[in-house]
Amino acid sequence: MERIIYLYSGRADSLSRRIEEDFTELVGPIHPKVFFSPLTDGLLGLYESSRGCIFISDGLIRQPYDTVRQVAIHELAHWRNHVETGSLEHDASFRRWCRALGCDEDHSKARIAVIHRSGVIDKVRKLKSLSSSPFEAESQAAMRKVRQLVVQYSLEEADEDDEESICWCDLYESSRRIASSRQRLCQMAALQTGVYLVQTRTVATVGIRAYGRRGELEVASYLVDVLHSTIEQELQDRRRREPDKYRGVTGTNSFYDGVYTALRQRKEAEAGDDVGYALSVVERDNERLTRTLVYRDRKLVTRRTRHRYEPGAFEDGREFGHSIQIRKGVSKDGPDTLLLT
Repeated sequence: MERIIYLYSGRADSLSRRIEEDFTELVGPIHPKVFFSPLTDGLLGLYESSRGCIFISDGLIRQPYDTVRQVAIHELAHWRNHVETGSLEHDASFRRWCRALGCDEDHSKARIAVIHRSGVIDKVRKLKSLSSSPFEAESQAAMRKVRQLVVQYSLEEADEDDEESICWCDLYESSRRIASSRQRLCQMAALQTGVYLVQTRTVATVGIRAYGRRGELEVASYLVDVLHSTIEQELQDRRRREPDKYRGVTGTNSFYDGVYTALRQRKEAEAGDDVGYALSVVERDNERLTRTLVYRDRKLVTRRTRHRYEPGAFEDGREFGHSIQIRKGVSKDGPDTLLLT
């Protein structure tokens, strides 16, 4: 499953709604949904045809609306061209749609605006730090320059401060119910990264969504896949040796329960050290941000996983969970960071 990381904040949410209102005026009520995302490879925008969505780089959130709109309409032209011709290229048909919708054919102007404005905002932040200097002349000069830049580049007050935000991605989606083993996999990843898990439900799908910082979500996504592969390889061997114990889903679910229990016990044993304390802070912060920013008007209900129980498979899983290892290099912080060791 390909996972995309999204950004959620009050500003991102309001910008998405404003862009979609513009889309309605341009092409009518049928158009792609708009999301902000920490896109890679220097992308400012992306039309994802498999999802039918437009993603805009989170680096654009504090840019002037006209800049963000140009990028969004560029991707809207990709959508119209794909609907009409099946192409996602910058071909003649795409350029025709750009002209019809009123946007540039490339992102060069928007990219220059992003780089320039980001540099100005960084300069304002540095000057603000100088404004607290004990030397009065330096402090006053820094504040004068801040006021000048704010007026010259029409910076909002919010541009100078970091707004609280949180990222999210779907760790698992299904058109049917969520398998107990998949729930446990996501919970194992949450144990190691501090992401906050929420079950989601739409008309067509159910899923498990994780909230946290970008790096935490990248590691959680990696762990879900690697743990699934590692545990399933172990289960294949055990099913061959003891087919009665692992017949059907009961043995499988019980084994996953055992692995999860062992990992939780390992985490509890480390709770008193610096790493354990830092992880508990991350967990609390991610839960607070998720509840206050995303689900502020809704009550979150936690449901316990229930299934038939095979004691022998559970004990096997717990034994395996105490010894399981994940290789180095799964964290964006560098190859020296170890998980599950």
